[in-house]
This record gives sequence, structure tokens and C-alpha cells, in this order.
Amino acid sequence: MLKSKAKWVTGCVSTCMIVIGIWWWQWQAPYRTLIGFLKALQKGDIDAIYALSLDKERELGLTKEVVERIYRLCLKPALSHQRIVRIERQNRSLLIHEASIPFLLWFEGLNRPIVVGVVRWPGTRNWRISFSAFAMDIARFFVVRDDYQRYRLFKNMGLKFWVSSLGIVEDIDVLIMQATLQSRFRYPQK
Repeated sequence: MLKSKAKWVTGCVSTCMIVIGIWWWQWQAPYRTLIGFLKALQKGDIDAIYALSLDKERELGLTKEVVERIYRLCLKPALSHQRIVRIERQNRSLLIHEASIPFLLWFEGLNRPIVVGVVRWPGTRNWRISFSAFAMDIARFFVVRDDYQRYRLFKNMGLKFWVSSLGIVEDIDVLIMQATLQSRFRYPQK
């Protein structure tokens, strides 16, 4: 009797530990993707950065050459002097329902965070990061603050579009036109 009860308790505890382990593995998947992306940026591993970019970006023409050019000319110089001091997950719910999990990257000396969305498109199992959105955000904080100049910079590096972590696709030429119109029709500050 005691042996069968011990087997039953051991089986229940083992099952609970397996279920908790599987849940923890799934809940940590976006964080592991972000850490892998940041490590690839630190090492300069263009293949890993490209592999972690959104499938939608690759469908729209993002190539390894464009990723390498943006990394070499923009991201590497911008991030070489910056240090991430904290990574904070915005969505702390126990179950993952969303297709995008936002993370806040806090950099040393910067009083506000950069938001990075780790995305899992419907019908896929892999978590990805919008390379174009990440590069634009890093450029806005550390390279060029002016929208028009930033869009021109990325167009000159070969980027033809911007994909947000929520799936919004913007053509770079349209963004340049919008920034031009905004700068021309801006009301003078009082």
C-alpha cells in the first residue's frame, strides 16, 4: 500500500514538474530569442541576425547584404559605445496570447528605454525580431534624430521598407515623402 502511494505521488510530482518545465520553456522563448539577437549583434554574426529577422522582411527583399551594410555602417558604431543595463519584459502574463511580446532595453546614460518587439506570426512556431524596426529605433536614439535624414540613410544602405513588430509595412520612399511634408508644413513654435 505504501509503495503504490509513493509511486502515485512520484508520478504526480514528475508530471507537474514536466508541465511546469514545458510552460517555462515556452514563456522564456521570446526572451531567449532577444538574447540570441543581442549576442549576434555583439559578435557581428550577420547570418544569425538575418536568421532572426522577420520572414515578412525577407519576403519583401531584406537580404544578408543589406543586413551586413546596416550593421557595419549604423548598428555597430552606435552600439559599440553603449551598454545595456536592464532588459524588462512588458507583458508579464503567465500565458502567451499575443503575437508580439514587447521588451524594454535600458541603455546606460539613456533616460528612456528602447522598445523591441519579439514577434511570432500566426501559424509559425518561431519567435523573430523586426530587424528594420530595431535598426530604425537604434538609429533614432544614437545616430540621427531627424526622421527625414534617418529614412534617407536607410534608403542609401539598401532598405526599401520598414516592418513594425505589429506587422505594419511602410515603404521607405513614402516615409521620406511624409517627413519632407511634415518639415515643410510645420507651424513655427511660440
